[in-house]
Amino acid sequence: MYGPLMDDPTAYAELEHRSLLDLTLHIYHPDGRFKLNTILFATPRLRRLRLNLQCMKNGASGLPSLLTEHCPNLTTLVLASCDTGAALVSHGNDLEWNFDTSTSITDNNSDPKNTAITKIRHLVLHDPLGIYFKIICDILRRLIPLCHYTLQTLDLVGTHTLHGSITMTWLSKDCTFRSLQRLSLARDRIKNMITFNDFDFEAFAESGSASGLKSLKLQRLDSDFLKIVSLAAHMQSLRELHFEDCPQISSKTLTAFFSELSVAQTGQIQQQKQLVKVTLRDMQWVDSRVVHDILDDFGVGLEELVIQECDYVDFDVVKHLCLDDDLPVDKNAQHLKRLDLILVYHNPMYFCPSQPSRKIIVYPDSNRIQKALYKLDAECLEWRLELNDFTQHGWEPYAQVFDHNTYRQHKVASSIKTMK
Repeated sequence: MYGPLMDDPTAYAELEHRSLLDLTLHIYHPDGRFKLNTILFATPRLRRLRLNLQCMKNGASGLPSLLTEHCPNLTTLVLASCDTGAALVSHGNDLEWNFDTSTSITDNNSDPKNTAITKIRHLVLHDPLGIYFKIICDILRRLIPLCHYTLQTLDLVGTHTLHGSITMTWLSKDCTFRSLQRLSLARDRIKNMITFNDFDFEAFAESGSASGLKSLKLQRLDSDFLKIVSLAAHMQSLRELHFEDCPQISSKTLTAFFSELSVAQTGQIQQQKQLVKVTLRDMQWVDSRVVHDILDDFGVGLEELVIQECDYVDFDVVKHLCLDDDLPVDKNAQHLKRLDLILVYHNPMYFCPSQPSRKIIVYPDSNRIQKALYKLDAECLEWRLELNDFTQHGWEPYAQVFDHNTYRQHKVASSIKTMK
């Protein structure tokens, strides 16, 4: 449902959409709270609600009471500062039941403090440019105490430094999430006013909020992330890990992180560790040793590994998968179902002058590449390898892209041609 509302606000109530389960509202109206009240009254069975934050300009403080009164079955709430309805619709589409929904949820009546909208499982607040940061913080402070026992997904993008720092400290230290399975924190680098520096990962872990996490995603954060090492010790159930463009997370920190995570998951009853997917994208100081550690610690159970545009990860990472003729096939590599590598090569003159001790990353020759492709395909992995060479072409790289489908098609075509 998009666009300005009709003049008569009762018209929507008269529609009596009693069976509607999924609703997206992109409303431009000065009296957004009253209009929202009217619409929600007509949709008592609603389970998924997406709102543009502009709807909340005059009614953020009343949102929890509206949801409590009119949406007793609501499980997913997405609030986003989007310019178009299409963008708003895209938020939260992948939230429904990505994880095991049989996970036990605290009974609504087990705690007297937990008295309202306890069915909310997924909360998404996206404000990349910080336009509605006060509203975001206000909604968080009013909603979280009402649903933090049952919340499974918390997805936050963008918070203003002043208000956000106070809210992030409160969120990580004073709230206990008993059922949280998915945590995502991100910011937009367009505006440096947005930060999650005050999210205390150590306090968050010690409160017990991380024990049920199955997915952790951190994007474009500039905090000192030494405390994520202590967080790792509490994530026994973690299955998916995504770090992207976090320049303060070094290889040393990540090595310690994966070591702690391995110890935490080794103590589980299951013989196989829980972690099945790791994504490292545009991590400035991450090198091949981190990938080696991941495979050494989690190789047997790891199913998907994505390493993209990490400057110090070179072709040696392919060698560690034992894809060279002079090395035996690594049992760890055999369990990977998907491998996605994007390796970048820069001109040594411009590549990280602040760390001259780092070895120069050399672009592999064609013979080495062909050997790697042969071994990749021999392992029957779903794989993709992209090599971007910036050493000769300025800002535009010379790119070579290989994947299992194209490679196998070429092999079949070559075989047919040879037979003829």
